[in-house]
Amino acid sequence: IASPPRGSLTMVFDVANDRAVNTFGNGYITVWSTDPLSRGTVVPELVGRSASEFAPDGERLAVADGIGQVRIVDAATGATLVVPPQHLGRVRAIAFSPDGSLLATGGDDGRLFLSDARSGVPIAMVAGADTPSSQSIAFHPDGRRIALPFRDRTARVLALPGMQELARVSIGTNQGLGVAWSPDGRTLVVADRDRRVQIFDEQGTKLDEISTPDLTPWTAAFSPDGRTLAVGSWARVVHLYATDTWTLEGVLSGAAGLVTKVGWTKGADGGPPLVWATAADGAFRVWNPATERLLFEFAPFASSDMPSGSFAPDGRRIAGAGAWGEVAIWDLRAWDRWNQRRLVIDP
Repeated sequence: IASPPRGSLTMVFDVANDRAVNTFGNGYITVWSTDPLSRGTVVPELVGRSASEFAPDGERLAVADGIGQVRIVDAATGATLVVPPQHLGRVRAIAFSPDGSLLATGGDDGRLFLSDARSGVPIAMVAGADTPSSQSIAFHPDGRRIALPFRDRTARVLALPGMQELARVSIGTNQGLGVAWSPDGRTLVVADRDRRVQIFDEQGTKLDEISTPDLTPWTAAFSPDGRTLAVGSWARVVHLYATDTWTLEGVLSGAAGLVTKVGWTKGADGGPPLVWATAADGAFRVWNPATERLLFEFAPFASSDMPSGSFAPDGRRIAGAGAWGEVAIWDLRAWDRWNQRRLVIDP
């Protein structure tokens, strides 16, 4: 058990069924999996609030931490493959280019680094960046452009690899947060602390905006077909917006903290698109957006926080990043086994 519970009174191991059961003084009972497949692969030697992002091939994972360390590791073993440029403070945002050849990182030092994801060799650096959200950096689907917020309250589109400015849009009076491109690359959305999500075309012309007066949107992601925008926020939910009208069409609930990162996956079985998210309550969740039903919830860290996470493109693995230098990768086949056993606790 990677993160031992505090205040436990007793624990009993059920070896035949690969599980352990422990009781707490507050009356709760927790069931743990002891199946080796469910333990997760831990990435060692990270410090503080961490971040993680799978490469498009699903075989590599980029990780970063609260003191500026950045690494690309083997997703199966956690072993370091590449060491890209390091930052002078916490790294909050990591992104791979669509072909997996480039890595972009943004830190509290105000720098955006672009590096070769295979060798770690630095390619370019831009100062003045402002990347507070785990999704403050977004590669264009063509892989030749990148978008992110800056400290002057603008969001910019930069050409790669030289980082020449192609477009600049005004965010407003407050900080820019999450950014996302539509799958066809024609639309850029920017969430900001003025409690809205602004919509621009790829040249920087404003098309529309979603006003969110009761919440601050933190992160955003388009569905694979581009018809829906998922927005995670301080309201502890994921809102779903129809992109033809930018109207609200669904709410995914269950989180007990800020939704720190949101994305879409089809899962390993190639089924309909699902929405996943990490949250400041320490959990990784998956929903069916069509029914708004919560399908999966996993809270692995004792720190009760998950600033970032990632879903492998093939739907077979997830990675979570905690607040105490915790980054680990789990094989979802372990949950398939539990579903097959149909665990029931008889009171």
